[in-house]
Amino acid sequence: MITSTRGLFTRRTWNVDPSRSRVGFAIRHLGVATVRGRFHSFAGRIADTGDGLRIDGDVHAASIDTGDGIRDGRLRAELFDVERFPTIELGARCPAPAAAEEGLLAGTLAIRDVLRPVVLRATAEPLDDDTVRVVLEGDISRSEFGLDWSALRRAGRLFVGDRVRLHADVVLTRDSANGELR
Repeated sequence: MITSTRGLFTRRTWNVDPSRSRVGFAIRHLGVATVRGRFHSFAGRIADTGDGLRIDGDVHAASIDTGDGIRDGRLRAELFDVERFPTIELGARCPAPAAAEEGLLAGTLAIRDVLRPVVLRATAEPLDDDTVRVVLEGDISRSEFGLDWSALRRAGRLFVGDRVRLHADVVLTRDSANGELR
């Protein structure tokens, strides 16, 4: 569950502001280097349902950027298969926040239609009355989502690590269309 200042998300809906947010990852390459990447297109929402929080996030897999256009093209086509599986999805339901600054978010992550449970470290802090910053961090196993193809192996050896570090630093703005839920 996300824990933060009491009442932070109470009776409101919040949407990710992509212009002030970042969703990325890091993975070991050849056992000595770390490849870092990010996704440029994503959306998310946190809503207080009255029974707790509903958290939904979508990342457009085709927006991957590792700083190498050739690698990014191969990742889109061969690893993520963005034509068939255009989005990576995070969903969670959790109790309303208690009075603390950080906690754990347990949810479900879907990549290439493979759903697995995920637990992320979460912090939330109010920036002002209409904006909240949420930081999520955690690790997943690439192979548990079926993210494996021959280019990741060379001569029978693992070319790219299995552990992927996820990081999202997002700013949420209060949804002015619905304001406070009734």
